[in-house]
Amino acid sequence: MPLEAQNLNRDGRLVSNCRVEAVPSASELECGGARWLNASTDDVLGLASDPRVRETFQAALRKMGLGRPADSHLLVDLEQRLSSLLGRPAAVVSDAASALRALPTWRFAVDARSSDLAEDATRVADPGEADVVLRQGAALGVLVEALHPREGDLAPLPRYLEVCERSHGTLVTVDPLGLGALGPTGAGVGQHLAAQPPTGLSIISLGAAIPGVGAVLAGDEGLVMALKGQLAAPLAAPLAAASKALEVLSGEPQRRSRMFDVAQRLLDGLRERSLDTGPSVTPWVPVWVGDPVVCQRWLEALAEASIAVRASLAPGASRLLLSLSATTTDSQVSQLLDVLDKTGKKLGVPLPSSLPLSTTRVEVARPGSYATAAPCAQRWLALRPSEPEPTDESAVPLTGLRSRVFDAVETLTWRASNASGTSIRWTADAVRGFFDRRRK
Repeated sequence: MPLEAQNLNRDGRLVSNCRVEAVPSASELECGGARWLNASTDDVLGLASDPRVRETFQAALRKMGLGRPADSHLLVDLEQRLSSLLGRPAAVVSDAASALRALPTWRFAVDARSSDLAEDATRVADPGEADVVLRQGAALGVLVEALHPREGDLAPLPRYLEVCERSHGTLVTVDPLGLGALGPTGAGVGQHLAAQPPTGLSIISLGAAIPGVGAVLAGDEGLVMALKGQLAAPLAAPLAAASKALEVLSGEPQRRSRMFDVAQRLLDGLRERSLDTGPSVTPWVPVWVGDPVVCQRWLEALAEASIAVRASLAPGASRLLLSLSATTTDSQVSQLLDVLDKTGKKLGVPLPSSLPLSTTRVEVARPGSYATAAPCAQRWLALRPSEPEPTDESAVPLTGLRSRVFDAVETLTWRASNASGTSIRWTADAVRGFFDRRRK
């Protein structure tokens, strides 16, 4: 998953078992002067490591530097291509976090597994609960994470879309990994599940299958343009790399086919070895470990075998996070599976409570498949355990009202110093007017 600050404490602490010194290819890393197999890559299509993409990035870096915003010609060209690819009326490239801050997310019903996207919103467990909330007029729409990075499964977007259309609500989806990887043309989870409404908003991150920084905001032209006035301009060099990666991918669709072949081989091998992969049907495959201390031992054992892996450490819900690149060879997949098999026998394999893994084959979510999740033990679907309360009163962090006041003052101070009062009022009025029209 894209390593952004806001992702570090989602479901647990994100850790790695190596310090990366170089990235010679999508399937390998250099750590301590040695080559390691990269088993937790963001670059699942191998595009960030493609020589053509790297040369484009380096050329833009030499010409414009790292911190220079993209020129209007490059930005407009890429946004038009993305709008066409995503099948949406308008698209802009900026930052996902700032887009969510600009939206009145507290007035949305948010999927319970995506609640960190908007902590003050009304939480709903499923589309049925969302339907009740929208019918009561308690929310403007539904906010949902389309792909759950720590589980590898997909949200039921078609059902959420149906609920929103019936109640004239707005569906806002956040897709952290799907661009380039999922869907017949790589447009992401919305295209894969045939759940892309002409209105509403999709926030689709760059930095995973498609290299880059920031996110694509696509949807209703009025809403996208209203938000654009308060979004930061993207940087030139990462934007050039993203543009070149999309160009390469359009001419080499076999990359996506190979990515799914590798993911299927990995899933089959893990389940044959009685390793619990949860609900994953995508190239992002977790392996349940449970105890954080045991998970740390897994990381150490894999490091001894020169295999780079990330893990999510959470009380009682720790897991390894596996994702292989399309450039990974079959022998490398076999090497990884053999090491995991030996490590599991050495440390103990936590079997699921009620799932015959050896007889249950999971099909990955290739284009044309509308599966959102695989059969899994109930523990994967439970909400993460709550953090223990601190005993020292001086160590209590800002929470609730105090935290919101602090964030609001900080955000308003930044915006006041970077935008005129007229601009702020215009954007707020435009966004409010859009949602009022949608409710009518």
